[in-house]
Amino acid sequence: MKVPPFTPGPAENGNDFCMRRKGARQLARAIEAAWADSGYQIHCRVDPVRSDDGRILCYTVKSNLRNGLPR
Repeated sequence: MKVPPFTPGPAENGNDFCMRRKGARQLARAIEAAWADSGYQIHCRVDPVRSDDGRILCYTVKSNLRNGLPR
């Protein structure tokens, strides 16, 4: 299986992609594109993370990967 060269941890440029919806969408597109370059079609979505009172705290990127790999 050809796997994209992902590395764990924070972005090297110091960006926290998930504090804003726009950044989370960029991250989701980058993940999809990296897997597409490796020959796999995966899907990512951006979901808000809400506080108890309903405020959006940040965003999370969810995908159809299982244990970090395509199904």
